[in-house]
Amino acid sequence: MAEGTAWGEWGAEEMAELTETGAPLGYTPAGMLEGFSLDVWFPDYAISGMPDSFAYILSAIIGTALLVITFKLWGSFATGK
Repeated sequence: MAEGTAWGEWGAEEMAELTETGAPLGYTPAGMLEGFSLDVWFPDYAISGMPDSFAYILSAIIGTALLVITFKLWGSFATGK
């Protein structure tokens, strides 16, 4: 797995240290400072008590399954079946 954070998954404290042209950005956008907090089931794709790589794969499987179920239900209601 790659080191560091995934693109777009930065915290407010990490924004100022990001580099676009080789120099740090130097500020944190106001929207991120005043933003919102979201509680998630698997923060950082981790599940306590499991190795990181297994938890990452398991969280991907669970997320995919939830999306498939959601779109199947949505599709069945949209077509009137």
